[in-house]
Amino acid sequence: MSDAGVQDTAAGRMDPGDPKAFSEFLQVVLENVTTAIFVVDRDNRVRSFNDSFRVLFPKPADRVLGQRCGNAIGCINAVSEDVLCGESSRCHLCGLRTDTFRAFTERVPTFKSRLVREFVTDGGTVLKYLQYTTRPIRFTDDEMVLVLLDDITELEERKLELEALNEQKNQLLGVAAHDLRNPISAVQMYTAFLLQEEKEPIPDKHRKVFERILKVSQFMSGMVDDILDISRIEAGKLELNRHPGDYAAFVRENADMARMLAGRKGIAIEVRLPDKLGEVAFDPDRLEQVLNNLVGNAVKFSPPGTVVAVEVSRSGGWVTTRVIDQGPGIPAEEQGVLFQPFARTSVRPSAGEKSSGLGLAITRKLVEGHGGTVGVDSAVGRGSTFWFTLPA
Repeated sequence: MSDAGVQDTAAGRMDPGDPKAFSEFLQVVLENVTTAIFVVDRDNRVRSFNDSFRVLFPKPADRVLGQRCGNAIGCINAVSEDVLCGESSRCHLCGLRTDTFRAFTERVPTFKSRLVREFVTDGGTVLKYLQYTTRPIRFTDDEMVLVLLDDITELEERKLELEALNEQKNQLLGVAAHDLRNPISAVQMYTAFLLQEEKEPIPDKHRKVFERILKVSQFMSGMVDDILDISRIEAGKLELNRHPGDYAAFVRENADMARMLAGRKGIAIEVRLPDKLGEVAFDPDRLEQVLNNLVGNAVKFSPPGTVVAVEVSRSGGWVTTRVIDQGPGIPAEEQGVLFQPFARTSVRPSAGEKSSGLGLAITRKLVEGHGGTVGVDSAVGRGSTFWFTLPA
């Protein structure tokens, strides 16, 4: 930075009381800011701009100063129709123009809005993704609007590339999981048939092998279903069939089914419902997945002889369901990843059960699809409470 105009000759430093020196100092700062900055008047004409503006829209100063905003930045709408900015057939769709005039008429600033547009430069036409902020300002007696522009084109292009790769990944997962489903189902079916064969009883040592095969194939079948679900959800293909229903009866029925699994570990399932709950709009098939995941996890991580409670309450326009266990609890530093795909914690199932690591991620997506939220309250040695809300 040059010392000229910004140093006091006696002290060797800028004198903040010297208006001229301070003005020159601010001009140096303005020219070194990487954000493109320009000022427009009430006629939407550019009155001033910095060096970063010249980098973003490279053209001579005489083709910028005094020009209307769209003409100065090379907006495709104004250039292609060969008209002034504000006279194009698409100008009414321009967010930057609308927000600039709001700053004049309502004195309302705009923060980090997006502008996606083709711009004409000396090198041709380019598509730019811009993020802009507008602020009304006053200089002497003139009202103007300060516009700050950041070029986020590279960031957006990378984002689009990642989204395309993610879509390919989801398609590959879906195809692979779908192709695996049939052979896994066949293994389950034939193994179950052999175990039930009465004419030629299976020796005990072989029976244990077949039981192991059946158990593993059942786990693999569940994992394939989870992968198909998460790939559909991430691809934006989640479909919900919501309709008003008796949510209390639904929870009771689900708990009855869970008791069969919990009973094998000596765990009791307790249901706590309010006297009057009313109807709730939900997709019973999808919400059954949610409860199965949460209650199943509570049973999986709870020691024998404990209780898993399913508690439902209503407050205002929300119904909250809590699944409360008496397990080991989850360390606070590990709770942030619980609802992410394939997330794992240091807590292990009490009987060595396996997990795909997708259940809670699917649960979160299904609850959010219903317009609700999901969360956990847990502390080591004090058990865990997984909860989700539904709009009543």
